Amino acid sequence: MTLLQDLRFALRVLWKNRAFTLVAMLSLAIGIGANSAMFSFADALLLRPLPVLRPSEIVTVQGTTTRATRFSISYPDYVDYRDHARSFDGLAAFVLTPFGFASRPEALPQIKYGLQVSGNFFRTMGVEPALGRAFRADEDQVPGRDAVVVLGWDFWKQQFAGDPGAIGKKVRLNGIDFTVIGVAPEDFGVDQFFRLAMYVPVHMSPRLAGNPKQSLLDQRDNRSMLVKGRLKPGVTLQQAQAELQGIAKGLEQTYPATNNRHFDATESICRLSHNTE
Repeated sequence: MTLLQDLRFALRVLWKNRAFTLVAMLSLAIGIGANSAMFSFADALLLRPLPVLRPSEIVTVQGTTTRATRFSISYPDYVDYRDHARSFDGLAAFVLTPFGFASRPEALPQIKYGLQVSGNFFRTMGVEPALGRAFRADEDQVPGRDAVVVLGWDFWKQQFAGDPGAIGKKVRLNGIDFTVIGVAPEDFGVDQFFRLAMYVPVHMSPRLAGNPKQSLLDQRDNRSMLVKGRLKPGVTLQQAQAELQGIAKGLEQTYPATNNRHFDATESICRLSHNTE
């Protein structure tokens, strides 16, 4: 009975001091809500793996200087790593890009953000489009030839009202007509919070830039590409890192002007981009 009496006494005290009780309850509610929001943010940012096939196999490849500064990789360096590394089932490169999007030639362009990606991007990530197809290998070979685009799920819903007939239609990006070939899965993205509008082949870079001299494809000192790789079964992170460091030392000798690790590039390293499954 003592516990029941104490409870009744506490309720009477709280009822007599209703203003204090209200403030205390609101403070508790705000505190609990803020902590829940922070945990949700951390959960999405740090704990959940990428929404791809076997995310524990995905690693991030970066450059580093002798000062241990990490940075992105140039497209020509990426090609060397991709073509010579044997520790990976695939190395994919991408770069965040603003596009001037217009649904019709006469429409006023709007700025939309998407990725320029290597042709093996979806294949390396282990992602199949929800609609249509991904890029073919031949759409990653000739600069400026293949004006094709895979739309992000949310962007497809917004611009085409979820119409499957969007496949094969034209959209204009930076004044160039692109053919829609696919729609990415609803939950796919390389960032948990930033919903991308579209994905285009990086070999369209010269035309999108409007100036071949600004193309990403042949500038070894333009380190703007992010690179993710899928480790082969049985290959450890340490083995992959050692192999990439060997390739990087070869690039340092071949291209000393741009790959001198004392001021810019580059011993390559690997690190897991997200927690394992």
